[in-house]
Amino acid sequence: MHKAPDSPKYPVGEIHKNQPGSHYFRYSPVWKIFVTGSNAKLLSSEISTSLTGRNKLIELFPFSFSEYLLFQEKKYDIDRLTSKSRALLQKDFNTYMQTGGFPLVVKENDAELINDYFQDILYRDIISRYRLTQVNEIKQIGLPA
Repeated sequence: MHKAPDSPKYPVGEIHKNQPGSHYFRYSPVWKIFVTGSNAKLLSSEISTSLTGRNKLIELFPFSFSEYLLFQEKKYDIDRLTSKSRALLQKDFNTYMQTGGFPLVVKENDAELINDYFQDILYRDIISRYRLTQVNEIKQIGLPA
């Protein structure tokens, strides 16, 4: 947990690796606590139960391709694509598919962050949640050709 820049009242934290009891917080009228994470075991119903009356769930989804283009400040006139603009659009689409449309990945263009997201989704959200044993085979499915 750390203090948000220039704000004594807004600590920001992330739930890590299924820490026991990590979803319980002590109420304070002075502090507003922001908790983030993609942990599949900490479902919205569990958050609501633990923080009854003190929670606001905001789901942040990856960018759609059109949102990705807006974020990158790129515009294409689909009705008037030249061969050059078609090639650029295809390149943008390939990049979008490789980044998964995750806003921070798109912003930072960080290959290590993409790998971290892939590992988290694969191991915590899929393999661990469904108790799968064919880890290498499942990992191969998700790797680029």
